[in-house]
Amino acid sequence: MDSDKCNICSKYKSILRKCSCVDYDDQIFLACELLRDSNLLSSWQSKTKYLLVDEYQDINQAQCELIQLLTKGQTEGLFVVGDDDQSIYSFRGGTPKYIRDFEKFFGTETKLGRLSKSWRCPEHILKGARAVVAQFYSHSIPKPEPIFSKDIKANKKIFFYDVPQHEYEAWLIAKLAKERIKAGDEVIVIIPNSRYLSCLKHAFVKAQIDYKYKAKINDKGLARFTAISDWIENPEDNLNLRYLIDLIIHSDDQLTRQMETSDNLITTKRKAASKLIASLWENVDKEHSLFSVMSEKAEQYDGNGYLTKLLGRLEGIKFLMLEKGGSRLAISDFLGKSGALVAPGENPNGLIAEVREWIYDLFGGSEAGSYKPVNVYNRPSSKGLEGDVVFVVGLSERLFPSSDVNIEEESRLLFVAMTRAKKELHLFSARKRPASITFIEDSYQFRRSRFIDAIPDEHIEKTYMNPSKPT
Repeated sequence: MDSDKCNICSKYKSILRKCSCVDYDDQIFLACELLRDSNLLSSWQSKTKYLLVDEYQDINQAQCELIQLLTKGQTEGLFVVGDDDQSIYSFRGGTPKYIRDFEKFFGTETKLGRLSKSWRCPEHILKGARAVVAQFYSHSIPKPEPIFSKDIKANKKIFFYDVPQHEYEAWLIAKLAKERIKAGDEVIVIIPNSRYLSCLKHAFVKAQIDYKYKAKINDKGLARFTAISDWIENPEDNLNLRYLIDLIIHSDDQLTRQMETSDNLITTKRKAASKLIASLWENVDKEHSLFSVMSEKAEQYDGNGYLTKLLGRLEGIKFLMLEKGGSRLAISDFLGKSGALVAPGENPNGLIAEVREWIYDLFGGSEAGSYKPVNVYNRPSSKGLEGDVVFVVGLSERLFPSSDVNIEEESRLLFVAMTRAKKELHLFSARKRPASITFIEDSYQFRRSRFIDAIPDEHIEKTYMNPSKPT
């Protein structure tokens, strides 16, 4: 199994090099490799006599090694800022151990300062959030008793709502948000992921309040046109061409069915077409692009003509854009041919729905005059933000926490979400949600998250909402 992983990594790196590309993690790995094995180390150490690292709790092993290399022998110039209670990026290798065991990595002469003053959160919110991590994150570094800035005027208890279903939740959030916005407050809504957004959108539009969703919007369909235009602008872009071909293989069934295979199943033909294109990578190098290799292969030998027909499709759409791109009469021909190539939507209804989603997410959901919009964020993307009033959605067992496996990090993620609030914090649990949102079959019997029960009663006000229809 390990040898398989090595082979995959080797192939992956080979493809990246052929395309003159470097992925995100490689930027760190290659920097460490250069500093370990060359004379560059002393030069860069002299340039980094003083090194400041913010959000230190989120670093991973490679980033820690890079910091060690740059500060070797002069760690008195290293200054880091972080909070292990806000370490939430394990998916990219981040772990709070690098801040908990700082002396282990950078020496026993480390000077540690603990900040105790809160400049943002009032007492009920901060102590409530701390109670969650204290119960579920046992390795948390001890924190001093907080003191609060005189600039913090509000100190309302945390509000928790146990609501009957997600429509009621969306209606209540829109109602409360409208009241706060009209009072001049900045409102943030934090959701688990984009699947939770649809119902909220409708509630905001109905309440005539604007909103903005700070996350990557749906690009399943419309963005596929970009792959076509990018390839036409640069036919030598191997990675983009490979992506475009993959779209064609899985979208243009009329073409893909022309692959000769042992059976007539479209899945078999797609695999065969993908395997054919993959085999061409062996001949791709700095002098030979994927497009030129395809053209040469088609000219020399093209078993059942698939490559020739594929190249014909590509050249056809290229001609439409370069030669007819300025003609209004060419739009229907372009949409027809490009639609067959990349399928920007499973059907017309789906495509129109995506167009509407782009319009909503780019320009907001309604005309709301001079009022501030509601800003909606996914949980991880809310880090570093702050708002007067914060609403946190999805605090139900099996959803958040999703299980006992990652409960420590999930408690830290909730701590981050809760401490975005400067004046008011509203937490929500819906007893019923669509399975299309939760991916849980019995999504009609959720109970509130154990995280809610960890907040002392002196800091939270809980409300159980009856299943009356929102008005």
